[in-house]
Amino acid sequence: MMAATMALGISFLVLAGSWIIYEERHLREFARSPVTASSKNRALLRYTSLGDELTDQQTHSVYLVEPVTADAPVPPGLSRWPAPGEVFLSPQLLRDGADEEITSRYGRFVGTIGPEGLGVPDERLAMVRPSGDWLKKNSELYSGFAGRDRAEEGRGESWGGESSRLYGLREFTSCVLGMLVLPALVLLFVVNGFGIEERRRRDLLLSTLGAGRGARRWVALGDVLAPVLTGVALTALALVTVVRMDPRLPVTDFIVPGDQLALHPLLLAVALCGAGFLAVVVSLLGTGRRKAVGRTPRQTRTASPWIRASAFPAALFLTVRLPDVLDPSRGPVWSVTYLLGVAATFFTLPFALGLLTAALGQMVVLVGRATGAAGVLISGRRLRCRPMDTARTMAGAVVLVGVLLQASLWSSLFNQFITQDLAQRDTLGNSVVLLYPTSRHDLSGFIDSLPAGTGTVLVDHLFQDAGPTLTAQCTDLRSLGLPCGGKVPVSEQSQRTRTVLRHLQVDDSSILNTRVGVIGPLSSGDESRALVISAPAGGSLDLSDLKRLAFQTLSGLPPLGYLGDEALRGDADSAHQAVWIVLFGVGTAIVLGLALGVTATTRFREQSQSLGPVSMLTSRSRLPWAIGWWTIALPMAVAAWAALVVSWLLADPITSMRPGTGISGTLQIALPVILTGIAVLTWVYASVNTVRSLRTWRPRNV
Repeated sequence: MMAATMALGISFLVLAGSWIIYEERHLREFARSPVTASSKNRALLRYTSLGDELTDQQTHSVYLVEPVTADAPVPPGLSRWPAPGEVFLSPQLLRDGADEEITSRYGRFVGTIGPEGLGVPDERLAMVRPSGDWLKKNSELYSGFAGRDRAEEGRGESWGGESSRLYGLREFTSCVLGMLVLPALVLLFVVNGFGIEERRRRDLLLSTLGAGRGARRWVALGDVLAPVLTGVALTALALVTVVRMDPRLPVTDFIVPGDQLALHPLLLAVALCGAGFLAVVVSLLGTGRRKAVGRTPRQTRTASPWIRASAFPAALFLTVRLPDVLDPSRGPVWSVTYLLGVAATFFTLPFALGLLTAALGQMVVLVGRATGAAGVLISGRRLRCRPMDTARTMAGAVVLVGVLLQASLWSSLFNQFITQDLAQRDTLGNSVVLLYPTSRHDLSGFIDSLPAGTGTVLVDHLFQDAGPTLTAQCTDLRSLGLPCGGKVPVSEQSQRTRTVLRHLQVDDSSILNTRVGVIGPLSSGDESRALVISAPAGGSLDLSDLKRLAFQTLSGLPPLGYLGDEALRGDADSAHQAVWIVLFGVGTAIVLGLALGVTATTRFREQSQSLGPVSMLTSRSRLPWAIGWWTIALPMAVAAWAALVVSWLLADPITSMRPGTGISGTLQIALPVILTGIAVLTWVYASVNTVRSLRTWRPRNV
């Protein structure tokens, strides 16, 4: 009950904590947003927001700020106004961008942004005061920043920040409810059924002695109160530790903001006390229920074990092959057929394991007879005569591992798009970079600052019927295999040139208009243009250096990246958030694994009541250990690893056709290891308790 209370308390705290963090992130992002100047509020500063990425393609915000007056308020999180050309970085951006020279990309690094200027501690953010006067031409005037009070009033929206790119609170809450709260409730009900027969006999005795229902409830409350309060206290201790230490979570690399959690102690206390109260209520509701007696069990007809077991390989084969037969194009029919096949495979796998358990039981019987070990002999007979008792425990492990690994497989579809984008980008390596300028950008200074030998071609009018216009020096045009002036069809160009043009959405049927000229200020009007930057033959381009040069010489930071990077940006943000499924999956495995262990222990105790007479004739200490090993530890561990192998086979239709997809390596290792560890702990606990009860067993009516 203590473990169940802790699991429920942690899940409730995660639920409450997620709401707090989402709410605080929104408030802090809004608090640092500017307030538009008006006739009532004089202009004090200039402000605009840009977006940028590191090599992992996760987007972060770059705020450009500049005071207009001497009394302009300092941006939240900064100790002072930066001087022209200075930049403040968040600790996470400073850490993640260390290998990409992030400290010199936007200017001269002078300090880090404080917690009050960040939505969460691990947010990537840069606050820059650019040099020169181009911010005057490309920003608006503001009277200051919104501040905390205005944010709490809910007036307006935040500028940029992570909230605009992350999944909403509703999606995250659904994940917490399904993968943490629901398993914790299952564990609570399973634990409540453990030892329920002893509680029923005690309740019957108290009733016979004249105790009323209220008195019996008080006795039951005293029985459950100690473990529940202990679980609540341990969970509270863990919460205090988290609030004080701001730990970094494994897998997700997320820093838990303890200072934000500390702002809402009442909500956390309600969540923690609610978990304890629910545990007590469930325990009291389960007390006093008596089994109905006098009912004649119905005899049910079931199919032959061989028939039920043979359904498993058939379901596995059809899942791997049938979807492609029904829907070769892999549309909705393919997905529905595949999911139904996966469900059928894991539904029939316990029957196959039951048949194997019966066969294993016969082998264990032979080993017991040969060695004369009573525990081995009894285990073998139980496995052979009642294989489904053990198969039920194995079925729970199979379904748990299978469902979580399938969830990981489907969430990896985000990685599929990333892999495809990387494959396209790798066709040209790092030799081509695309920059998307607008009419406000004067490219002459940027081009002059590029390393010697770097080619630049401006592609204008991308979406016009007459075809795009390519402007460059003659040598740069020839480096792409293009003539120095004239019209040429795209279909006659080299594979390298066609690959670049496809990324600009120019198909092979288009006509190119090439002309020799100097690239400088851009005309307004049609903004569908791109600057193709190519490295010298056999060379590569350093994207970090190019971004630094672009920020220094262009008005702002236009989209800039290797071929395919523009497709990677949104997919990378989604894939980064999908890792929460891995972390929650580990938590689900621990909680539901404990539920399986409790169920197996209950069944083992019920079956061990018949060991009393046998224990008088053999070793009382060895008998439960041998039976527990063959009926609890080994089957549960084998089922977990068998589910992993079956999941590999089921994943093949997706991974073979969609590169980049696959089951999380962390879950592949963690789930079987967790269930194996729980199986061993269950075996030890059940064996120790059974040995203790056998030592006090005496024959009756003698």
